Amino acid sequence: MTPRLVMYLGIAALVSAGAAGAVWRAENVQPAVAESGDWLLPGLVDNVNAVAGIAVQAGEKSIELKRSEAGWTVEPSGYPVKDIKLRDVLVGLVRLTKLEPRTADAGKYEILQVEDAAKPGAKARQVTLTDDKGAVTGNVILGKAATGFTTGSEEAQYVRLADDKQSWLVRGAVGAGGELKDWVDTTVMRVNTGEVKQVEFRHSDGEVLTLTKDGKDDKGNDRFKVEGLPEGVKPADERTVRYGATDLANVEFTDVRKATGQGTSVSDVMLESDKGLKVAYRVMEENDQTWISVKVTEKGSDAEAAEKITARVDGWEFALADYKAKQFKKRLSDFLNMQE
Repeated sequence: MTPRLVMYLGIAALVSAGAAGAVWRAENVQPAVAESGDWLLPGLVDNVNAVAGIAVQAGEKSIELKRSEAGWTVEPSGYPVKDIKLRDVLVGLVRLTKLEPRTADAGKYEILQVEDAAKPGAKARQVTLTDDKGAVTGNVILGKAATGFTTGSEEAQYVRLADDKQSWLVRGAVGAGGELKDWVDTTVMRVNTGEVKQVEFRHSDGEVLTLTKDGKDDKGNDRFKVEGLPEGVKPADERTVRYGATDLANVEFTDVRKATGQGTSVSDVMLESDKGLKVAYRVMEENDQTWISVKVTEKGSDAEAAEKITARVDGWEFALADYKAKQFKKRLSDFLNMQE
């Protein structure tokens, strides 16, 4: 087995609570003290497998991750964390090594972005690691990237241990953010916009709006028509109608929670693809926030896509950004040529 393969297997084991610390030493990645200093977090090398919680504070943003038998999740929702992101952060923290001491003057911390991470507007990010009993096993404030101090592709960063006034220039860099998007795949669903056949909006007040694919325009773009237009009324321009249908093929969320069924129902939206895949969205409003639940109602000939969507959305409700929420609330009036 090659050394490189040993290292990658060790990284994979780290994410699933395997014996990663031993791999790091076996690969001789610990640098000679004379060359580039000590580990920033020396206790983490042998105890990385004991990490069971990660908390990140970044100004007004904060997030908490927990490890269980089922894997790593974001609290309190329990939504799964991306393995590759978790691996990059933990391995990155293990690899940080001291190059040179920097300022111990709190008045200069903001220059290096190693100030109090809980301060409003702070650019620093404080990462706190805990074991399964809640004991802190690592607590570091990550600052800005440093350039010109390493060779080749090696990175450098300014950091400070949370319980120490001394800041450091270190070899290595860790990008750990305090937002949900920094840790999870925020995709609700993704379908090729060219495969959208029809979108139907059924509003709680009884209004129904249907946009249906209707050939190609002179530039080769899909053309959609507005069904049920009153006689003599012209639709909006083709681009507006096309986007009204295809904008719902790719959806990202800003927050997530276990399905509750709560909130005021606003509309039910059905998207159908050329392959017969049908995806139903239930649109809800709660405390000025728009949430959706998603369900595949027909697989059509695209069973693989249907199964992927179901695995991602089943049992969850997703909060939408305001601009995306508006796309789920379109009405007939949004697609009329108001200049007529």
